[in-house]
Amino acid sequence: MKYRQHLDWHFHQNRRQKDSGHNQSRDWYLSLSDWMQCTEFEDPEEIGPCWFEMQQAEKGREKEVQEVPSVCAGENPNDAFCGMCSDKFEQFFNDEIEEWHLRGAVRVDGKTFHPLCSEDYKRSLEESGEETCASQETKGVEEQRNTDSEIADDKAERESNVETMDT
Repeated sequence: MKYRQHLDWHFHQNRRQKDSGHNQSRDWYLSLSDWMQCTEFEDPEEIGPCWFEMQQAEKGREKEVQEVPSVCAGENPNDAFCGMCSDKFEQFFNDEIEEWHLRGAVRVDGKTFHPLCSEDYKRSLEESGEETCASQETKGVEEQRNTDSEIADDKAERESNVETMDT
């Protein structure tokens, strides 16, 4: 009800103004005293950045923060899942490159992983590589021992052959 009364009040105000013939107008320019008191900033550093510059800087910061690794989606349906934890990646269209990508994914050895999962995968490869190296070193030492014993056997055999020839 108050809103209706308010609208009626505006109607009556407008009617009185129209009937009196007196039109209310506003000045386009400041008065001389206001104009003289106004201070302008001539140094751009004093003004500071405008709203548009602040928005652009903010978007730039957001882009830096929001940069998430992505890889090309590929045709293999297994690429859509992490090789370590088997979570499904979100697929999106990359406008800059104009192709489908998997968000938050990295590729290592032809497999698709989350960044943290790829670190775990690399760590597991290094650990298994160290075990392989250790086992290869052990095999190498054993082979060397076998070779040394074979050489000793051959030497002993030659010496026995030489002794039999001398007699």
